[in-house]
Amino acid sequence: MLTKYDFVFHHCDEKNITMLKKLIADASIPTAINHTLGVGAVIIDNNKVLLIKDKIWKQFKLPGGYIDDKENISHALQREVFEETGIKIKLQSIVSLGHFYPSQFEQSNLYIVCNAKALSQKINIVDTDEILEAKWMDLDEYFDSEEIHDYNKNLVKTAMKNRGLRLKELDYFSNTDSKHEYYF
Repeated sequence: MLTKYDFVFHHCDEKNITMLKKLIADASIPTAINHTLGVGAVIIDNNKVLLIKDKIWKQFKLPGGYIDDKENISHALQREVFEETGIKIKLQSIVSLGHFYPSQFEQSNLYIVCNAKALSQKINIVDTDEILEAKWMDLDEYFDSEEIHDYNKNLVKTAMKNRGLRLKELDYFSNTDSKHEYYF
């Protein structure tokens, strides 16, 4: 109906459809949402790295997944690691940012890999629909394994060498409902 008045589809979510009409020929309109966000965790404890195997990848990899709408990085990382392994963690730093295209839904994917500290060690997979196996693997075995993708090996090496960007508490915004996170 609005298309006959030169409105065009821009984006939608579960409750809204947004259509736009340029009233000025050179008007700048931001692109619609064009990427997904994901987090992954490098968790090393007692010279072992925490790994998962899911139903899609079928090789051992670092735990992680998508950041949910309105969820911050640290909470998403804690949630994903717990769902996939039952291990509680604390984010220590961001060590890598990857960009993958095309990714799921023909979108770009920004993948934030964090160094995290294990607050527990006992594995108890919560998301058994997605995760086939989780385990702690000795670092020497990990780096020697031909079944571990080189990308994941490089992430672990980077996490071991690099201090990374650390979460910093700042009072830039006084709104107590704020979900802002700052990494320096």
